[in-house]
Amino acid sequence: MVEGKPHGGAVDLWAMGVLTYEFLEGVPPFEELSGASMTYKRIAAVDLHMPERFSEEAKDLVRSLLRYNPADRLPLSKVLRHPWISRHDPTAYARASRYVRMEP
Repeated sequence: MVEGKPHGGAVDLWAMGVLTYEFLEGVPPFEELSGASMTYKRIAAVDLHMPERFSEEAKDLVRSLLRYNPADRLPLSKVLRHPWISRHDPTAYARASRYVRMEP
């Protein structure tokens, strides 16, 4: 979308990767304080810096979703089976009556 090219459903997988990173870290994965043009360059290059505090499973999920080539992104059918997701029972969070903290 950033490059102005046609896109399909895989853009939602990219968005899921961005949001997962942002939920865990509190800032977008490609944000560059020096300006929007540098942010766009980082997005186009998939210049992703993973915080050390992220578990290896969380890093793997985010990297699997933030792939430049849409065909290389983890399919939605496999997201719920990813170790980082399956370690946290997704249905339990949906039923929770209060917020539950997930480890990054």
